[in-house]
Amino acid sequence: MHSCCRYPVIGGRAGGGAIASYGVRTCVRVTSQGSPYARFQRALRTGRASIAWNAALELEHVDLQDALVLVLLVVDEPRFGRASARWLGRLCLEVPG
Repeated sequence: MHSCCRYPVIGGRAGGGAIASYGVRTCVRVTSQGSPYARFQRALRTGRASIAWNAALELEHVDLQDALVLVLLVVDEPRFGRASARWLGRLCLEVPG
C-alpha cells in the first residue's frame, strides 16, 4: 500500500493516554492534468484533432454531442467520411423518432 493511502488515527483510551493506529482511506490518483474527461474537454477546446481523438480513446463513452465535435475536427482529413458515417449511425440508434 502506498504511504498516501494511510493516515494516523488518534483514539482515546480509558487510562487517559492516546493510541495512534493506522486506518485506510480511499486513495484516488489524478495527474496534474486532471481526469480523462477533463483532458478530453481541454483537447476539444484546443481544436487539435489528434490530441482530442487520443483523449477520447481514454474514455469509456463519448456522448453524441462530443462525438460530433470530434467529427467536425477532421472535416478536412480523409477519415472524415468514415467518422461522419459512424456518427450518423449513432444518431439514428440513440435518438428516438
